[in-house]
Amino acid sequence: MSCGKGVTVICDENSCVQGKYKPSGGITAHMRLADAAGIIKPTIGGSIKPDGEIALRSRSVNIDSIGQVDAAGTKRGDWAAAKMKSCDLYTVKEFKAKSSQCGSRGTREYVDNAANRKMGRVGKHY
Repeated sequence: MSCGKGVTVICDENSCVQGKYKPSGGITAHMRLADAAGIIKPTIGGSIKPDGEIALRSRSVNIDSIGQVDAAGTKRGDWAAAKMKSCDLYTVKEFKAKSSQCGSRGTREYVDNAANRKMGRVGKHY
């Protein structure tokens, strides 16, 4: 596991994954990272800024999982911040190798739903 600066971070129930992702095509950086890593339902989204500051803000992930954009001061947020501070983060490649033992963990439906919500298409199949 490694630790980067200027990276997007997402966590599932047990692990956190980092990567240099930017929003594209109406999909947030957090959801693009979740898709690349194969995380179906990320529980916390955040980032490590270029200066090393840890931020736990993600509209696309945190609102769905904890009901607010900023996870700082929450139980899950404190857990994720500790993972980031200790560099207990996987790269996408490392996480997929670890997860391949557990079977498929694709996120396409979750990412599509996030994009549809952003465009006001809630509750419909597209």
